[in-house]
Amino acid sequence: MPPTTAINPAIEASNHEAAKNPPTAHTMPITTERIRRVGRLRVSRWAVAPGMIERRNGRIVNVTSAAGVLGTIGQINYSAAKAGILGLTKSAARELAQYGITVNAVAPGAATPMTETIRTDPRFRDRYLDRIPMGRWAEPDEIAPVFVFFASGASSFVTGQVLAADGGMTIR
Repeated sequence: MPPTTAINPAIEASNHEAAKNPPTAHTMPITTERIRRVGRLRVSRWAVAPGMIERRNGRIVNVTSAAGVLGTIGQINYSAAKAGILGLTKSAARELAQYGITVNAVAPGAATPMTETIRTDPRFRDRYLDRIPMGRWAEPDEIAPVFVFFASGASSFVTGQVLAADGGMTIR
């Protein structure tokens, strides 16, 4: 039986909104929207996992970023959210492995609308490209196969991993 796969775009959408609307004060009021955003982080465990547990088979693929691995200047909220996805991925992998479910994450370094400013603005472009050993941003079609791998049976014994498809930016 092929695995059931859930790619967690709700996490990505939530963090993209957080990056576009950073807090302007030291505290942020609790709003219904913020509660919904936090709730999206529970999608893998409480919305998707029960059916996978019942079938004893599944793949969950979360989306994070180099910001979660390395941190970034001026986007503490975004980096913290992406780092949280690393912990979510690893903890969910430990919890769900006993049911035949793998949980992994992709940290793409792709040329997308979200990275447009740092790719095109002269104030940021060269500084960021200097951090990528391959010297360029990936195109989305270079990142897609990573998701396909994690969603396929080829990754049946891979869980709790973060694959940075970023041209080497996160090499340590």
